[in-house]
Amino acid sequence: MTVAMMVFAIAGLWQEKTPVNRAFLETSVRADSPQVACVTVTTEARFAGLAYNHIVHIANGCSVSMTCTMTTDVNPEAQTVTVPPGSRAEVVTFIGSPASAFTADVRCTR
Repeated sequence: MTVAMMVFAIAGLWQEKTPVNRAFLETSVRADSPQVACVTVTTEARFAGLAYNHIVHIANGCSVSMTCTMTTDVNPEAQTVTVPPGSRAEVVTFIGSPASAFTADVRCTR
């Protein structure tokens, strides 16, 4: 199966469009990942039918845009997103995974 990846950057108005089981929303970022204090990263394995979609949520509380590059233990292909100040972004890193959990390595720079 081909890995389909989508990046959703939502400038300022981020809303859940589908109900999410919050039990799967967790902070799952590698401890050795350098992180900027004003950026918050969480991961979510959202159940969709017979498998899970892996999503990395990034909230930028900084006063400048942040560029974040991420890989996961399920998908080592790096993805990059730029998040404007005061905004949030979702990055779908894997669609159709049998894994209900994953770990993201996220590195953000100005």
